[in-house]
Amino acid sequence: MGDQERSGKDSRCCQPRDSPLLWRDFQDANHEQYKAFEAWLTSMNDHQRQHRLGEIDDLFEAAALGELEESSDWKNPIDAIRRDPEIYELRQKAGKQHLRFYHGEPNDHTDLLVKLHKQIKTDKESQDLGISQAVLRYAGGQRSEWKT
Repeated sequence: MGDQERSGKDSRCCQPRDSPLLWRDFQDANHEQYKAFEAWLTSMNDHQRQHRLGEIDDLFEAAALGELEESSDWKNPIDAIRRDPEIYELRQKAGKQHLRFYHGEPNDHTDLLVKLHKQIKTDKESQDLGISQAVLRYAGGQRSEWKT
């Protein structure tokens, strides 16, 4: 589902700005992968969970300020997933877990980043399922003009 013509640096998350973009949450909390992600967080002790949530918050804050940089290796924090709809993947590693956060960048809302789906990537099939979910959420968000 990747888009060979684009890279993460095409994202608003890689274009520095003085004031942060707004994040809108348009995820489906009932999706199996979302629930598995939340269960994984809940399984941690308080200190571990707060540390992990802080790292996730730091990633989203840096993205909103356009501070992410794309590198050419697997540690790259952002990747372009789709052009139509405009979807990007934020990446983070937590021990052996590969965390994936899919977001949209609607053309008609240039001050907005939309959280579409989150998951723990286990294999290509699980990743493709997560991307498909992000595409579905994007379509629903467009129809509702990003109102939940």
